[in-house]
Amino acid sequence: MDFNYLILGLVQGLTEFLPVSSSGHLFLFEKQLLSGINENTLLLMNICFHMGTLLSVILFFRKFLFEYIIETVNFLKSPSKDLNEIQKEVLYVIVLSVPTGIIGLGLKKSGIEHISTEAILLGLCVTGFICIIIDRLKDGNEGLSLRKALVLGLIQGVAVIPGISRSGSTIFGGLLLGISREKMASFSFLMSIPAISGAFLLELKDVFEVGLGGIDPMSLFAGTLVAFISGYISLILLIGLLKKKSFTIFGVYCFLISVTMYFRGV
Repeated sequence: MDFNYLILGLVQGLTEFLPVSSSGHLFLFEKQLLSGINENTLLLMNICFHMGTLLSVILFFRKFLFEYIIETVNFLKSPSKDLNEIQKEVLYVIVLSVPTGIIGLGLKKSGIEHISTEAILLGLCVTGFICIIIDRLKDGNEGLSLRKALVLGLIQGVAVIPGISRSGSTIFGGLLLGISREKMASFSFLMSIPAISGAFLLELKDVFEVGLGGIDPMSLFAGTLVAFISGYISLILLIGLLKKKSFTIFGVYCFLISVTMYFRGV
């Protein structure tokens, strides 16, 4: 078994939800651990690891998702202008997914995945700054709205850029919009499900053209399992740290890894 895939699965799982940019970390670690690997094999590996983290967030928020499904079915059976809170959240998730998808597709077509290492390190510095500011923002007491959902969708779309944290950016944006930490602690990750699912499906269409390319199937499965478990653990950690205003540690980490990688000439 190739333990490099276990390491990359762990990196994917932890950084998908922690505010340190999973795409930026995967780029840096893959460059170190998998030099010379062909792009098709790398694509297959990333698809599997993303599937692992997608399953972890679905399992973690299964209660919320079940309520979303029930209330959506109830609305479809008896449409009404007066939506309850859960039905409104379903609407907000749908609304914010539109700008996220448009921006994400646009950046992907522009070749954003081939961004330079220097740009990724700069993005990590931006993420570090965002994390430090999050702890210093006042807790809001406002709820969600269609306007706020659109803004969050735009932010989530821009966070496709490697080095920019999706969770950190959306939580930061939500707090600036006056949404409470408690609400953003869950909603930020619920809104990530369509985004992660969309990215997964977008790349899945290419998987049939991708051979295993020398990858050990057991190593790939083990890495995906590690991504799933570590993703679940990182969700528990992050929600607790957001409520305790402990994001500064992630900010310091992002600055340190960016500077370290820069002087190492990665």
